[in-house]
Amino acid sequence: MKKLEDKILKKVYILETKKTVTSSVVKTLVFVLSGLGAFLFIQILAEEFFDMKTFSLFEIMQEDGEVIIKHIGGVLSSVFQEIPISMVLITLFFIVILMVVSLTFVRNFGKIRHRTVSLFKFWVKREKKQL
Repeated sequence: MKKLEDKILKKVYILETKKTVTSSVVKTLVFVLSGLGAFLFIQILAEEFFDMKTFSLFEIMQEDGEVIIKHIGGVLSSVFQEIPISMVLITLFFIVILMVVSLTFVRNFGKIRHRTVSLFKFWVKREKKQL
């Protein structure tokens, strides 16, 4: 009976170990790839802004604060017209994924830590028992 319980426990811990490792690897990959994607698209958007001379409007009005306040609506509308909408949406998509994965990790950190420590203790105890 003891051997059967040990076999069942070992199988359960093997499944839990696979599940934990797979989940951790997938979440880490999604986090890293989303971060790289967001960084890449932010960089592309910044290059396009500088190539289109979008910020030249702000340089012209840098001299006088009243001019900016007086013509803020026109300046903002011209800036929004020059923004490539698809790039902004893709960038926002990557940023939202990044935030969701980060918040999920923070919220479940205690569970993840407890599961990892339990699995580690099981496998270390098992190795000592076999020696």
